[in-house]
Amino acid sequence: MNVIQRIAKNTTVLLVSQVIGMFFSFFTVMFAARYLGTEGYGIISFATAFAGMLHIFADLGLYSYTVREVSRDLNLTKKFVGMIIPIKCILSVFYFIITAVIINILGYEQNVINVVYIITFSYVLYSFLQMLYSVFQSYEKMEYMSICNVINSGLLLVGIIYAINQNFTVFGFACIYIITNTITLSIAFLITIRLFVKIKIKINIKEWIGIIKISLPFAIVRMANTIYFYIDSVMLSYVYGQSAVGLYNAAYGIVFSLNFVPLLYGQSIYPMLSRLFKTSKKEQELLVQFSFRLMTIFAIPLGIGITLLSDKIILLIFGDEFFESIFILQILIWAIVFKFINSVFLRFLYASDKEIITTKIILVGVIVNIVMNIFLIPSYSYFGAAFATVTTEFILLIGLYYYSSYKMSKKDLLIFISKIGIATIAMASFIYYFHSYNLAFIAVFGTAIYFLIFYLVKGLDEQDIVIIKQLGDGIIFNRNKTKK
Repeated sequence: MNVIQRIAKNTTVLLVSQVIGMFFSFFTVMFAARYLGTEGYGIISFATAFAGMLHIFADLGLYSYTVREVSRDLNLTKKFVGMIIPIKCILSVFYFIITAVIINILGYEQNVINVVYIITFSYVLYSFLQMLYSVFQSYEKMEYMSICNVINSGLLLVGIIYAINQNFTVFGFACIYIITNTITLSIAFLITIRLFVKIKIKINIKEWIGIIKISLPFAIVRMANTIYFYIDSVMLSYVYGQSAVGLYNAAYGIVFSLNFVPLLYGQSIYPMLSRLFKTSKKEQELLVQFSFRLMTIFAIPLGIGITLLSDKIILLIFGDEFFESIFILQILIWAIVFKFINSVFLRFLYASDKEIITTKIILVGVIVNIVMNIFLIPSYSYFGAAFATVTTEFILLIGLYYYSSYKMSKKDLLIFISKIGIATIAMASFIYYFHSYNLAFIAVFGTAIYFLIFYLVKGLDEQDIVIIKQLGDGIIFNRNKTKK
């Protein structure tokens, strides 16, 4: 199986699992938000944001570092897993302590603090699950990640339904996350020891320190990402209370649930980009070029479509109590548009041993995001937070593109974007005219119109078609090809 076939296989299995997971998550969020209301849903969202923002202390970049190194040499699997388990045990204790100290210093009510404790422990379990996922990803066996993700989201939905039937409090809802993560972790552990590696704990403090030192750039990037991802919810909670967090996260959750597309595609190409960096930088650049165009083709119509349909989406999922989330969604969706494209250059820089450059870019973005939130949230509440998020993603796009080796000529870029624009205008016209119709009807036919027009204006030029044919024939990106 050549590289492009593995990309297709891995992306497909992850995509299928994510679609199933999104189906479960749709009802999970809808049931939970409607039952808990803006206040209760805000508490869960705040606890997730607060514990998630500090979750890096339970990982310190070990996930990304493990994938990069083990994908290059699978013989390192036993060594990495054996050493990372005890490291994560120590880090998890530190993570729980620092989270508990900070949440108590901030002076939140005890019921909120208790929910934060529970969500923090669920993140500890997820940290160990990530370690096992790094093995699956390194071996390019994404189907096992898919199985675990589907099980996790399915169990969470079942748990939420049970909690509603039993009239659980917010604290009871939080406990469901621990149960689902425990079961998923157990399944992933069994898969790992049966199919990949027999785990043997290795105690070597000197090697531990060496691994942590090398993984720190990944940790800094991850920390910056998590701060950027969650800081707005934490600040909204502190300034405006939990209802504002609930309204903001209704839109935020929809937007970043769409992140599964660039995330899954990035997970599929990351091991291959890492190998091609060592074997053929020309082929690596071709893969980046293809990926950039692919993500852009999906990102722009997605932004336009959801902007026009935000009222239908919010009211369908959350109900009238979350009406203000409509306008938040119309702003926030453009963050995911930029994130689609960012994901390609981020994985490329990681795979090319440019994590230091990546760290600097992301740190700049996070600083900008924090400063903007400080100035905008007190005056503009969740609208200010949404604007800060979109601006940050745009800044990251500029920085990541600038330091990547892939540069598209202005003429080619203009032609490419204009073709996407023509197809998007046709789609938008359809949505506007049929806006009063059923959401599913609009989404299906709007998407069909976009791709039909894109095909008719030859959105994929001759070079794209040649590359796709070569990829399919295994001429390019063949891992096992030999030189004549």
